[in-house]
Amino acid sequence: MAVVITWLANHYIFPNTAKREFKNSIKVLFEIDRKMLSEVKKSYTSQGDINRFRHLFMEMNMLVSDMKGYIGRNLPERERNFFTQMLDINQTLVVEMEQLNYYFYYGENNNKIREGNITKRSIRDTRQLIRISKIRSSGSHVIRHLSKCLWKRTRNQT
Repeated sequence: MAVVITWLANHYIFPNTAKREFKNSIKVLFEIDRKMLSEVKKSYTSQGDINRFRHLFMEMNMLVSDMKGYIGRNLPERERNFFTQMLDINQTLVVEMEQLNYYFYYGENNNKIREGNITKRSIRDTRQLIRISKIRSSGSHVIRHLSKCLWKRTRNQT
């Protein structure tokens, strides 16, 4: 009897489909990105916690691994390509945040790094990309915008 009640409750009252869980994972991924950016900003002011950043990085990697599994099994080709590109771009953003965080936390010349406009611009661009991605979490325009911003930033650095 308990099995039947549990099944009915899970199926009708608390339906948790793989698709719903995937959509929630996207929201959680962007929330982790925001928390990582917050840690980078704290490191910039010498108040960061490197272990907090490492924990967020590990959490993000586990979430992305689960998302890639869902993408490979459940999405049609077009959506699979879109979300794979989104995760690749997100990985690029996270790697940039990780590098900035380690520069701020361990860098011997912290003042030179902090005084550079490139740092402020990178943090601002990353924050903007996370905000835009959250607002427009569907459609290829997110990928185009993220790619364009990343391309501009790398072009300006050279």
